[in-house]
Amino acid sequence: MIAKYALALWKNWGPTRATLLSAFLIVVAFPPWNLAFLIWIAPIPWILEQRAAKSWREALQSGLWLSWLMTCGGFGWATYALKQFGGIPLPLAALLFALGAVIGQPQFVLFPALVRLWRAAWGKGAMAWPAAPTAALLYTAADRLAPKLFLDTLGHSQYATGPTRQLAELSSAFVITGLLWWVAEAWAAPIASQWAKVRKEARAKLNRAQWLHAGMAAAALLVAVTWGIWRQRDVLEAMNASPHRLRLTAVQANIGDFEKLASESGLFQAGTDVVNKYFALSDRAIQSEHKPHAVIWPETAYPSTFRTPLNSFEAARDRRVEQYVRERQVPLWFGGYDHEGTKDFNSLFFLRPVPDAEGKDLRVYHKSILLPFGEYIPFTEDVAWVRDTFPQVGYFGRGPGASVFRHQMHDGLEVAVTPVICYEALFTSFGVEAARKGTQLLLNITNDSWFGPFGEPHLHLALTTFRGIETRLPQFRATNTGISTLILPDGQITGATPLFEEALLESTIALPPPGGFRPTLAVAWGDWFGWFSAIVSALGLALGAGLRRRRHS
Repeated sequence: MIAKYALALWKNWGPTRATLLSAFLIVVAFPPWNLAFLIWIAPIPWILEQRAAKSWREALQSGLWLSWLMTCGGFGWATYALKQFGGIPLPLAALLFALGAVIGQPQFVLFPALVRLWRAAWGKGAMAWPAAPTAALLYTAADRLAPKLFLDTLGHSQYATGPTRQLAELSSAFVITGLLWWVAEAWAAPIASQWAKVRKEARAKLNRAQWLHAGMAAAALLVAVTWGIWRQRDVLEAMNASPHRLRLTAVQANIGDFEKLASESGLFQAGTDVVNKYFALSDRAIQSEHKPHAVIWPETAYPSTFRTPLNSFEAARDRRVEQYVRERQVPLWFGGYDHEGTKDFNSLFFLRPVPDAEGKDLRVYHKSILLPFGEYIPFTEDVAWVRDTFPQVGYFGRGPGASVFRHQMHDGLEVAVTPVICYEALFTSFGVEAARKGTQLLLNITNDSWFGPFGEPHLHLALTTFRGIETRLPQFRATNTGISTLILPDGQITGATPLFEEALLESTIALPPPGGFRPTLAVAWGDWFGWFSAIVSALGLALGAGLRRRRHS
């Protein structure tokens, strides 16, 4: 009896095969599977299902299922993070994640609503069902407006595909999303027709408009790929012609859980062991033939506040770092914590062996875009009982935003550097602001150890890759447990270190002129395409509704 009711419930409310297929294809198009070519057809089964939906309920139900399935398949590692970071038992963490996953990709719920509003506004006219380009704008608008923690979009699947990822310099990865949704919408009718033929069903006749849309989408994709090949070659030629080279070494010490170390050996001893490990690996870097201009330690590598000690032990540790830099005569750029007034900050320190022209041996950057529910809880920063209830959250202060630090190296090389700490690397606006201020290098320090070995480190890197393409700036990425890498201005990932292993990343970076190797539309206009799609969609809905009212008046 229970099985009978469960089967009936699944039949009436469960996901269809089309939704399951689209979810599967989308998930495997992303890292760590990286079958990126599948993204161009992945939405088609779900699009066809949406076209066949007989009611709002059917359309929104399939959208909720696709949101849940894609979130579970692509972000399942969040369960591990809830357990590790929040201290939540694994079964409860899995339950909380499963409940939240329903709205993990809310654009799949918002898009069907926009389509049906469009059809209602335009009635039975020629534009009653959105043409492929219109549907692409509606989907991109839904995707841009939908709140998502990691700001991911389908276009990010192309991070390792050279030609198509170059489109991001026009605005962001949303340009790629718009193109691939256009392609999927335009190809849906011909593919459905051929599938019906294979199954020996009545073959649907394709009208000229459908063939035209399919041809236009194919031509647009061909043009985009051709342009991307040319643009990638152009950027690489400019990079290779640059006369200025910066040598950096990132120290990946593979220290994943400081709290565990502290519980085993005590807070002070654990901090000392961490610093000693970084010293030993840094000595290897300094003594190598690479001879770096600076050594990089990743986010929160230093286990306490720097130069704002709470006790004599921390003051002694600070002096050890200062002495180390003076003796080695190599700048140390490292992640740690700072304290000002009543606030702690997640920070990056630039420590020099000798003072600069202004008499300072230390420059400090404070992280400005904080991770919700990890470094603060939205709308409750000053609520005491929330802090007491969730003590594991950082409640950090915010810095001033994208900043440029200019450094004079020992051989006369001058470089303008913008620090990017972890979550900040997901924001197009952050990289664009840095490029406008004349930076030459995005220095990304990250700690992904909370998220485990599968999924998140690869996805985080994929999303980060687009900041360099948008600005045509190199990115040097130093992480605690991997993946450390140099990302070239065309999006190439070079020298990637393995996960959860000690490693040194030695890179020689071709420095661009201030603002990148060539100005991009993204730097000039910012992340405009998603908002353009939203505005055009809103105007189209308003125009259709207005015309319909006039017809009925």
